[in-house]
Amino acid sequence: STYLPFIFISQLYGMILQTFHREIYIMKCAWVTLLVNFALSVVLIKIYGIAGAAFATLISQIVYTILLHIMLIRSHNLQLDNRYILKIY
Repeated sequence: STYLPFIFISQLYGMILQTFHREIYIMKCAWVTLLVNFALSVVLIKIYGIAGAAFATLISQIVYTILLHIMLIRSHNLQLDNRYILKIY
């Protein structure tokens, strides 16, 4: 359940970026997230097993959401009010 708000927000950001034809930003964020997930999985699975894999995935999704947020703000000079985003939690 901790994972779901980040999926929702990242999907929303991804759709907004697609609307502005900025798919390249989504791809760059996905590649960085892939590398983060791989590195964290290698380390955390050795220490915590399956729980480490789950935690690595959660951290990677948070990184992906943050990267999309940054790309959205930078690509369109948008000012997003984080209070509304945090109300989802």
